[in-house]
Amino acid sequence: MEKKDTPDWYEPPAPEGSYRSILKLGKPDEIKHPSDSWRSMVTEELGLDEDYFGKRKHQEGDGTVSIDRPIGLSQAHITALEALVGAENVATDDYSRVKFSYGKLLDEAIELRREEVSSICDVVVHPRDKNDVRAIVTYCHEQRIPVTAFGGGSSVTSGLRPERGGIVLALCTHMNKVLAIHEKNQTAVVQPGLMTPDYEDALNNARARYGTAHDYTCGHFPQSFPLCSVGGWVPTLATGQASTYYGDAYDIVFSQEYVTPVGSFKTHDFPATATGPKVGDIMKGSEGAFGVLVEVTYKIFRYIPENRQYFGFLFPSWEDAVTAGREVMQGEFGHPAVFRISDGEETETVLKMYGNDLVSRFLEMRGFKKLQRCLVLGTAEGEKHFAKHVKQMVKKISRRNGAMYVSGLPTKMWEKDRYSHPLLREDMMDVLRALKRHFDPYNIMNPGSLLGLELPEDQKR
Repeated sequence: MEKKDTPDWYEPPAPEGSYRSILKLGKPDEIKHPSDSWRSMVTEELGLDEDYFGKRKHQEGDGTVSIDRPIGLSQAHITALEALVGAENVATDDYSRVKFSYGKLLDEAIELRREEVSSICDVVVHPRDKNDVRAIVTYCHEQRIPVTAFGGGSSVTSGLRPERGGIVLALCTHMNKVLAIHEKNQTAVVQPGLMTPDYEDALNNARARYGTAHDYTCGHFPQSFPLCSVGGWVPTLATGQASTYYGDAYDIVFSQEYVTPVGSFKTHDFPATATGPKVGDIMKGSEGAFGVLVEVTYKIFRYIPENRQYFGFLFPSWEDAVTAGREVMQGEFGHPAVFRISDGEETETVLKMYGNDLVSRFLEMRGFKKLQRCLVLGTAEGEKHFAKHVKQMVKKISRRNGAMYVSGLPTKMWEKDRYSHPLLREDMMDVLRALKRHFDPYNIMNPGSLLGLELPEDQKR
């Protein structure tokens, strides 16, 4: 097959101070373009023209952020906030107001590409520590000023939108440190604005940085890993790709400290108690409605990646894969860290991106039918004999349920790229925005509108 010409993708880092620099996923210079096989798959599946990805782009959000939206707080309020945290930690410029009022929801990205702004805060405050947060929340409560907390900004639920203006607390600027590692309890005390990759890196190198006897891992790997802060795990009750083994945010939180409009409180850092009701449990998943998280103690785990076992299977059907997964989880031999089942459609996408027609025909001959076969990726972690035993048991159960072992290579490939695939969104939206639009991009009655496709009337439901 003749290689397609490479489209004119957006290459440079987003201009400083631009809307694109806010909406972009990943680091400013982090770019991932769709591969030739990916583009071929999409054009074939959606019936697009061969030159679809070569169309000229526009509305990329390159413009400098500039809004005609007056600040809703008086100068007296701004002066008071500056007195609390220092003038250098209070921002009222257009860029700051927009940046800290937006998350990563697709709707928000579309708005910013169109250089349109809806809900926006009045002032961004960068607290230096929990005492600053306490002073700010107390003042805002007395003056009836809305407060929104901002950690990493990875929300895809519009959870960061300051619908009533007010101030945003940018916790990631200063409150981003590991405060302590307690080896006896195997816990770490952290500030909420610490970004998850920085936290994991600090734990992975704990012996060199903190003089501990072991290196550690946080055990928490959500899809938003590169973009989220550790303080965001608790109020959103986050889960991750290895939570089967390590537990999700609910399981690894030992202690929390909050600032609320009526006072501050901190729970004890006990892993469990026989008393109740538990205040800590009430705060988990509260979405920030009850107060601002200013400190948290997490359980941590020994970091021994050399013991990690990889495996992958292809199952004849979704039912077979789920049955095997249930037996694995109920087998009482220990849990894998990752046990990821792709349905038939996702499996076909993977095979088209990385496989070829010969592989597909071979699988068909073996009884693994298109759109029925399901790929399972997994890992086992921990002490080396434990990890090996878990893998052996998973293989035994999977084969008993009709699976073909495909080695650990697919899992290693997924692990390598698992956080970079969302970066394709920028290129895709550059192309989508180039189409002449006859309908609203938010038209949920016609999801094909985002691709410039008009669905038949009987499918617009």
